[in-house]
Amino acid sequence: MMARNASAKRRRLISIGIIVLIMAAMHPLQDRIERTRKAHGLLTANPLEELPAGEFFGTVLLGGFRAIAVDLIWLKAKDAEKSQDWHRYLLLNRLIASLQPRFVEVWTFNMWKMAYNLSLTAPTDREGWEWVKRGVESGKEGFERNPGSWKLAWHIGYHYFHRCGSIKDRRTDKYQKWLFEETGQTNWQHALYWFSKSYEVAGLGANPNWLGMVSATHRKIAYEAEEKGDTEAMKQNRLEAIQWLRRIMERYPGNPSFTRYAKGEIRDLQRRVEVHELEQRAQERRNENKLDEEFELLHEAGTFWMEAFKGNPYVSEQARHLEMLAARFDEMIPQAAGDLKSRIEALRLDIRLRLIASPEYTEAYVEECEQLDTEYTDRLHQAMTANDKARIIAEIDNVLRLRRQLFSKDPLHEKCANSMREIAEICEKLSDRMAGENQALIELAARNAWHDLLNFGHKKGAEAGIDRLKGRIETIRRQIGKADDVQSERLRQEALELLFLFYGEDIQRDWAEDHLREVGEHYTRALIAAVEQRDSKASVAYHRRSLGIWQRIRQRHPNDPQAKDNLNRMDEAFRIIPQTDSSQAENHTVR
Repeated sequence: MMARNASAKRRRLISIGIIVLIMAAMHPLQDRIERTRKAHGLLTANPLEELPAGEFFGTVLLGGFRAIAVDLIWLKAKDAEKSQDWHRYLLLNRLIASLQPRFVEVWTFNMWKMAYNLSLTAPTDREGWEWVKRGVESGKEGFERNPGSWKLAWHIGYHYFHRCGSIKDRRTDKYQKWLFEETGQTNWQHALYWFSKSYEVAGLGANPNWLGMVSATHRKIAYEAEEKGDTEAMKQNRLEAIQWLRRIMERYPGNPSFTRYAKGEIRDLQRRVEVHELEQRAQERRNENKLDEEFELLHEAGTFWMEAFKGNPYVSEQARHLEMLAARFDEMIPQAAGDLKSRIEALRLDIRLRLIASPEYTEAYVEECEQLDTEYTDRLHQAMTANDKARIIAEIDNVLRLRRQLFSKDPLHEKCANSMREIAEICEKLSDRMAGENQALIELAARNAWHDLLNFGHKKGAEAGIDRLKGRIETIRRQIGKADDVQSERLRQEALELLFLFYGEDIQRDWAEDHLREVGEHYTRALIAAVEQRDSKASVAYHRRSLGIWQRIRQRHPNDPQAKDNLNRMDEAFRIIPQTDSSQAENHTVR
């Protein structure tokens, strides 16, 4: 037994001696590597200097076994996460960071895991906030170990920007409040500091799109300042956002995607400053009781906000301005008369419809539109009683626009369907009382109402309109040969849309299919002619239309010889078009 113990002790001593010899042998090699790196300008500091004891152990003593150790600890951390042993999880992640302190992704991963995943699973809001803080503090610790990492600074800023501000939920509001109470600064101010720090340490190889977040933060601060009535801070932060975008463009002139983005943002920010000044001038005209001048200024402002809202309906700044304008127009209408009153009403309606078209529309918008519908419907009946044809046309247009928007939001609701059928029937009755252009407008309104009913599956309620739409298709067929090429094409597309509706909803499908084949033959011939003339733009347009027709017919008749023949002819013709143009085609012919 004693012999075995002595032998084991001897082996341990030999092993320790071998390890010492290997480490001693590594020293001159490491020294040579450092001299070589320094000679080539690759060494700016000794990576082992000032390492805490834990990091020195992980970096030097583990040597080549460090990666294996890290992998094993990652697996242990995953087990701790699955079992929701968060204290053990935190300790293991800190150990990983100490073993790989220069690996930036370790710090960013730990930040994201704690600030997002673990905070969301926390049972209380306060515990969730503690995890967010731990995540951000971990990132700051990582930045101390990697002070030249622009990515790490950026991720810290993004956690303040997004996790503590942009996520719209109950906890985020509390996180913003608690952060301000604990630090005396808003999450946007913290984000601005770290995004600016990211720009400060970034080299020329950094991603300017990431650094553009400093401008986005200024926009957020400007928006909140305007909400609080601090117009000077709002304007100043928008101007600061513009300056940052220009600064980043100057540093990274070779990045066309960022340049395009930045120029668009600059135009938008400058326009917002100008529009705010328009609204201030409108307020001055209101105080002076100059209603017409006030409206002209608000009209320009409203046009901008509607376009901005159309481009990004999720941003509440646009919605807030539009709501304010619509409310002001409600006040102005009783004071206005004649053409001015009509223009104010028209713009008010445009704003209401734009708001309700938003994916984030609210019941309040719907109620306001329903109130307008009642108002316009009453005025329509008054105009019909007075036989005022100009007013009838105007009110029909208002009512139809409102009801189409409301119907599209809830097409299965019987009330909405009935309202569309009502306006269609009113238009049918009015058609005989009109003539010329007015009659054409009334008939168009009726067709639009019947079309929407059929399109949303209300065939039974729209039976009276089927003959009207069918008659319109027959009228178009007669008119096509008598009109010029441009007008004929417009009529043909109108007929094609109606035929697709009939065919798709199985309304007199055989009749619709006969006409579809006729139109399909026309577009196939037009495609071949356009290809022969090397007219790539027309070729793409005709290909799209004819392909839509023949594919629909093949879905119903998989072995249809006419459809197969035309698809082959289209395929052969389309191969001739230059690749740059033919790439625009949708769904190249597939057998």
